[in-house]
Amino acid sequence: MRLKQKTIGAIALLTTLALLGLVLVQFQLLRNAVQLKEQAFRENVQDALNKIVDKLETRETVGKVFSIALDAERPAHKGMLKIQAMAIADTLIEVDSLQSNEEILFLRQPLKVDGSKITYTLPSRQRVSLRIFDALGREDTVLVDALQPAGTYHVFVDSSRYNTGEYFYKFTADSSSTVLRFKDGTAGGALPGTLAFEKREEIVWRVLNRLAPAQHDPIAKRLAPAKLDSIIAYQLNENGIALEYAYGVITAPDSISLATPAHYQQNLRASPFKSRLFPHDLFAPRSDLVLFFPAQRLYLLKQVSAPLAATVILMAIIVFCFVFTIRTIFKQKRFTTQITDFINNMTHEFKTPISTIALASEALQKPEMGQQPERLLRYSRIIHDENLRMRHQVDKILQMAILEEGDYELSLAPVAVHNIISQAVENIALQIENRKGRITCKLEAGRDVIEADAVHLANIVNNLLENANKYSPQAPQIVISTENHDGGINLVIADQGRGIKPEDQKMVFEKYYRVHTGNVHDVKGFGLGLSYVKLMVEAHGGRVALESEYQKGTAVKIFLPFTQPQKGSAAV
Repeated sequence: MRLKQKTIGAIALLTTLALLGLVLVQFQLLRNAVQLKEQAFRENVQDALNKIVDKLETRETVGKVFSIALDAERPAHKGMLKIQAMAIADTLIEVDSLQSNEEILFLRQPLKVDGSKITYTLPSRQRVSLRIFDALGREDTVLVDALQPAGTYHVFVDSSRYNTGEYFYKFTADSSSTVLRFKDGTAGGALPGTLAFEKREEIVWRVLNRLAPAQHDPIAKRLAPAKLDSIIAYQLNENGIALEYAYGVITAPDSISLATPAHYQQNLRASPFKSRLFPHDLFAPRSDLVLFFPAQRLYLLKQVSAPLAATVILMAIIVFCFVFTIRTIFKQKRFTTQITDFINNMTHEFKTPISTIALASEALQKPEMGQQPERLLRYSRIIHDENLRMRHQVDKILQMAILEEGDYELSLAPVAVHNIISQAVENIALQIENRKGRITCKLEAGRDVIEADAVHLANIVNNLLENANKYSPQAPQIVISTENHDGGINLVIADQGRGIKPEDQKMVFEKYYRVHTGNVHDVKGFGLGLSYVKLMVEAHGGRVALESEYQKGTAVKIFLPFTQPQKGSAAV
């Protein structure tokens, strides 16, 4: 069954539309995946920003609480409470054992820290809790949480771990409690856990009174750049954001401070990642902490790199298979047409000799032919000649099939190309002269001996000369020229015949292909000549090219090397 051209075109069109639709759908899915990753990234960054702002505000408040609590004066003296902690290395004294004078209330600490050793004493069986934490929430380690009998206890920690930054040692027992403050490994004071309610209330009021004017301080004074950068880096790492970042504080629409690095100021102004600093300030002007990630787009693309790469590879395979299939369909369609044309041409070529043989045979069967020896000999010769003609055509088809299969060997030997050309010209000269044409030879190659198969080389030249003669409607004007070039010889056979249209030129070397002339069969042949030429030239390690202009002529250019690897000794 032969598919019509319209059917094949419709199938190809529908398949193309389906493939384009699949590509668009896949592109949209990838785009949605990137958008989802971007949305998740934005939410993660915003969550980190909110936590950073909360930590900064908490840190400021905690710092003022400790500052006020450690320096508070007693209410009986000047209406204030003052608590002074003894040196951490002092001898342990129970929390209830207090010595006081007119101005200072000395508090003996239940906890002693000496390098990596922490010591505490219990007067009775009590529930004990001992933990180390920092103001940023990065560290919260429980060292003791148990019911212990009376006695002295020692706990060992890695002191190098707490030598940098601000840490708090919180000790809680039934009889006493305290919080020790260490900054960069140095004791910074202690806060007892057993303040009277009135004293706690006073501390709260004093903290509020100190925080209120702090709202009007410049933002650069309230934020230490090194501490701010440390908090941002820690929180982003906690949220799994391992990206280079820039940060700054926007204090007005066009004002930005603490921009780090400074050259990202414009990017920071346009960044969507921002959160208000000290959100519980009542009177302070608004200030926003803003982040910018220079490699955000690349980071998001990396998030979908695996599915993106897989999609691109699979889509490339699908597109390649689709294009290959469509090309194969059209190629097979064209080949089917060529086969049909070949059969038609073969039928046309065989029709004339078969008819001639049939007529001659009928004539020979007449009784009077026995008395006419001359006519008998003439008809017998006609039958013989037409039989040879058909045999030659069949041999040509069979030979081409053998050559295409590669089941042949070249009989290589030194061959004079000019001699081959001269013999071929002599063979076709009579046909050219009968058509009032002319063959011009310009054999300018200084070296014309090459290593080749003489039979196939002669067939190449004969085929090209026959084509030049057949496709010249009027008196043929054929020019044969040679020249040495790049380790070989160039052979050009040009005519001034019909020429070949551009759309046909790329297919003339295909097997069975013939330029369409409609239903006119004025040129005989099977479409095997140029296919044979190309096959044999390439078998000799050469190359062939065609230049043609429609209605003006054609030139076939062949290059053959002087020498080539030995292929064998038997001819086809």
